[in-house]
Amino acid sequence: MTDVFRKIQEMRPTAVLTAEYVFTSSLTCLEFDYYSLLIDYERDAVGGGVTWKVEFSLDGTIWYQGSLYEADTLAAGSDATAGVQKEEFTYVSTGADQEFFVFGPREINQFAKYMRVGVIESGQGKVGDCGVTAVLTRRKQAAMN
Repeated sequence: MTDVFRKIQEMRPTAVLTAEYVFTSSLTCLEFDYYSLLIDYERDAVGGGVTWKVEFSLDGTIWYQGSLYEADTLAAGSDATAGVQKEEFTYVSTGADQEFFVFGPREINQFAKYMRVGVIESGQGKVGDCGVTAVLTRRKQAAMN
């Protein structure tokens, strides 16, 4: 039986990270609600780390990076300004071996038809190896029509 609630796709961008973002191929995410990333990272030197960002697109050509919202402090009798900035995530390895970790689940921007992941070496050491597998899931429905 086909798993209609989940889609799993290997999205390895490259075996070796670089000093600039390297992106995975795009993945159609239109019918899904959440994504989780299964990430494996192996540092090449002490202090190695990997940073990633997730981008979404309507057409597969113009990409929008996820953002982080922070509310300002509210005070009576004055206006408040909230801050928004682009969101990136960093993982710093704890050892010299290959490490596996899960990021998510995170909600998929519902405007999006495609998503991709960009990874970059962000640690103090030499470039490491990184792999990304995306798991897309739907909200489970009580009954299938």
